[in-house]
Amino acid sequence: MVISYHKLWQILDRRGMTKRELIRLAGISFTTVRNMEKGNNVNLDVLRKICEALHVNLGDVAEFVESEFTRADDYRWRNRHPVEQR
Repeated sequence: MVISYHKLWQILDRRGMTKRELIRLAGISFTTVRNMEKGNNVNLDVLRKICEALHVNLGDVAEFVESEFTRADDYRWRNRHPVEQR
């Protein structure tokens, strides 16, 4: 199983929010968001900060999935919505 943050990217999309805004609002790092874009695991405290910032539950931003297909979806979303480097 792999972790997918596809739900998080959908929330940002629906709210018209950028990843840079998420970084500022949640107080997380650029590197953390890059890791999430790659489908890597992140610290539970990071997910808590994101959930608090967006006023959502953990299941609203992340889920475990059976296949690598979701990573490809996350990759396509990332390429449409890149995080600007500082």
